[in-house]
Amino acid sequence: MALVFDGRPFGTLCIARPVAAVPFTVDELELVGSFAAQASVILEHDQARRTLARMTMLEESDRISRDLHDTVIQRLFATGLSLQASVQAVTDPRARERVAAAVEELDVTIRQIRTVLFGLEQPRTGGPAGVRARVLETTGEAARSLGFEPELAFNGPLDASVDAAITDDLVAMLREALSNIAHHAAASYVRVELTALDGTIVLAVEDNGIGIDASAHQISGGRGLGNMRTRAERHGGHFAIQSRPAGGTMFSCRLPLPTS
Repeated sequence: MALVFDGRPFGTLCIARPVAAVPFTVDELELVGSFAAQASVILEHDQARRTLARMTMLEESDRISRDLHDTVIQRLFATGLSLQASVQAVTDPRARERVAAAVEELDVTIRQIRTVLFGLEQPRTGGPAGVRARVLETTGEAARSLGFEPELAFNGPLDASVDAAITDDLVAMLREALSNIAHHAAASYVRVELTALDGTIVLAVEDNGIGIDASAHQISGGRGLGNMRTRAERHGGHFAIQSRPAGGTMFSCRLPLPTS
């Protein structure tokens, strides 16, 4: 018996008896047909409920995005400008340092909120995923093996500047770097930053783990660094991996963007 949704079959209800058993009677077949029709109605209602719940969630995401963009980000930006203008009037060097640090923290916070907003908006867009969506997906996957969510920062017109070929290689290098951190670095913090500026795209990944001397040579059993170098040079760029002054490792890749 066919299960029908919106006038189209989407499943089948099967009934059976042993080969030697008495065949189904007309009344039994009618009963099964009635049951299939009722099951179709129930499943159709359940699908409608799920669709309504999804629409409600998307509307709520839209509202949150608007509120964050129109109020929170604007207020943070205005506060940062005000502090930046006021720092000239501060005579105490230590106080000036603290105000400048606060302005920098506000800038970081604004970038992080914009990253979250993009994550809320991306599931509603059609077409192939851009570089930001691919990076979000890759870091989300890596969070399971890392045990925590990497910090993310996006700067510049990324999706409008980066083509599919560069995106594929950037994502592959990011996945390689995050895999190495998860398996060898013993890190509790990872920051991923992607920046499109002045005709270049820069991917930077840093962690607070055990550092390059203990982990760099372990990337994919020694093949990872060569793969990363090959991917970077394929686009006329280069990559570097080095120790961070505060401890841990910094991986960076700089590629020229195609000219229009």
